[in-house]
Amino acid sequence: MYLLGCFYFPEGSSDAAETVPSEGERNVAKQAFRVLSNWTIVPGSDDSGEIDVQFLRSWIGEVRKLAKERRLVAVAESKIGAILSRATRKAGVPWPPEAVRQIIESSKSEELENGFYVALRNSRGVTIRRPTDGGSLERELAASYRSDARSVGAAQVRTRALLNIIAESYEREADGEDRSAEQRDW
Repeated sequence: MYLLGCFYFPEGSSDAAETVPSEGERNVAKQAFRVLSNWTIVPGSDDSGEIDVQFLRSWIGEVRKLAKERRLVAVAESKIGAILSRATRKAGVPWPPEAVRQIIESSKSEELENGFYVALRNSRGVTIRRPTDGGSLERELAASYRSDARSVGAAQVRTRALLNIIAESYEREADGEDRSAEQRDW
């Protein structure tokens, strides 16, 4: 929570626009941002990527408590979602893991789900392809997320919807890559 407070003002803060941080404060904020942006392990995970759901719930509860005290609830929810998006994917097992799905379902937080979506999409990075390849890479990703959505079951409504939104975004991107490839092929 301290890290979030280094580069976010409390919700409803009226002095945010008037505050000019010192060079030292800017450096601390940059470092705090790097730490949060490069966070790759879901709290409660062991070396194989298995997540202790009780530990994760406890950690999230503490983060939410501190966020409420510091009036950083929305940004904390978004960062929790971003961290959850880093859960390890295992072959043959629906993703995200059950522990993460339980958090998504019980939280019912749009900020958390949006943070999950944005961080997941941003984690992909740059892709390299031939000019006429089109959107096959994105279609593979979309199919994977569609399969995950079907596998999590109907009871996990929020997770299923989130996975379908991710799949749809990759399908739109695939269509765009197809159009670009067609234009390059003229």
